Amino acid sequence: MPAISPINQNFMALNPEIISEDTIARIRDLYLQPSDGDSHDDHFQIVHSPFKALKFKDFYKDADSLRELTEEVEKLTFYDKQNDLYNLKQSEDLTDSENEVISKFVSTLRKDVGQSLSRIMEVSFNDNFTLTASRYAAKDVLLCHDDKCVDRCVAFVLYLTGTGEEKGGAFEMFGKDGNGQPTTVVKSLPAVANSFLCFEVGNFTYHQVSEVIDPTFERLSLNGWFHSDREISLLDYADPRPPVQQQVPNEDGLLFDECVSPMYLLPATVSQACAKFEGDSQIEFLNFLRPNMYKKCLEELKTLTDWTPRGPANRRHYSVMENVQEPNLKKLFESLASPQCVSFLKQVTGLSLVPKSPDVEESSEFSIELQKWAPGDYTMATDNDEYFLHNGLDFFLWFGSEEAELDHETGGNIVYLSTDEDDDDEDDRYLLGIDPQDNALHLVYRTDMTVRFTKYINHTAKSPYYCIAATYYERDED
Repeated sequence: MPAISPINQNFMALNPEIISEDTIARIRDLYLQPSDGDSHDDHFQIVHSPFKALKFKDFYKDADSLRELTEEVEKLTFYDKQNDLYNLKQSEDLTDSENEVISKFVSTLRKDVGQSLSRIMEVSFNDNFTLTASRYAAKDVLLCHDDKCVDRCVAFVLYLTGTGEEKGGAFEMFGKDGNGQPTTVVKSLPAVANSFLCFEVGNFTYHQVSEVIDPTFERLSLNGWFHSDREISLLDYADPRPPVQQQVPNEDGLLFDECVSPMYLLPATVSQACAKFEGDSQIEFLNFLRPNMYKKCLEELKTLTDWTPRGPANRRHYSVMENVQEPNLKKLFESLASPQCVSFLKQVTGLSLVPKSPDVEESSEFSIELQKWAPGDYTMATDNDEYFLHNGLDFFLWFGSEEAELDHETGGNIVYLSTDEDDDDEDDRYLLGIDPQDNALHLVYRTDMTVRFTKYINHTAKSPYYCIAATYYERDED
């Protein structure tokens, strides 16, 4: 490409106030000493809690250098990146970029900045280095994670845009619970152009990029990692299986029939459903509940207030109702716990579910939740969790999704993926997508080679919606 001309000695020069010997020594002393609060001056900020992070407020000496770099980054090709963790646009790796301006930035990072960070944090970097550019427009987000991967040592981001006043796009830091798992956001650092933020990657460096709300703001940055040969002892944690419940017979055995639309109890309908499920391993029943039952349950759901948040944030974020006492919802839950419900599910799926009866020694168990979903909610495909190690029939019944005005841009859809290691391509791992629909029951057979996630619900959802989510386990499950 044609050379940038003229290049003077100040071109892309770092702010001398952040690389001077005196400043580096002062930052090092402040960074290494324990503190509950932040340390800062006009040129830097050190965050000590919930984990250590260092921010240089004025990275480049002059505005022209940042402008030149920003213009070159904006010319790059960006690719859509979407999965359970993020929704954004990203460039290819820029470590060996032939662009003169970007190459100069890489050289400055690896030499001047890398040496300074090595001294401040008392770490040694190896020859590996990673750099990409990221664009976050409205509705884009990067959810809670810790950045641990192979030999990553220090993560960094140089903000090319942002005044700090925009809604969204902030670097948000999470606290942790007694198991070392992320809880809630306890610190938020807005994106400000020409600021450089970095932190040592560790077991508890839980963070996210908050959803961009401002439709006029595009968060543009250069980000990556310095790598090292150090070893981090991995956190030994597996999310426990949800509480398992036993079937509860009701006196007259008619509770389930009173809730469900009569057409789904007809032998012909059951037979057709079983044939479809046998071929697809999933099926949807529209208008599953009797209309009056659905209406009353939705009305009761809207009155509930004591919802409990479900985490940890690196796996899920939504709310549940622990103790359902409203009359129609309670009746519905009791019907779903009944042997009649298990019998229905057995008939329409052909799975080896076992209804409870006096003649049966071991009947099928199940897990169930009443969930509330709203903007900011999601689940992730954490295939190392105990829940996904058990085959089961997943059960979803939705309420109020039409009022939320959900679509694929809004989120809330459930995605099933294969965990087969032979499926290298992400598209090959995709198995099924489910969109919430009012009064629709969706059944999916999930094996231990399958995981699922609920796509992040962004701010465009008009209102909360609700779901009864359950899993019925086959008898041979441990």
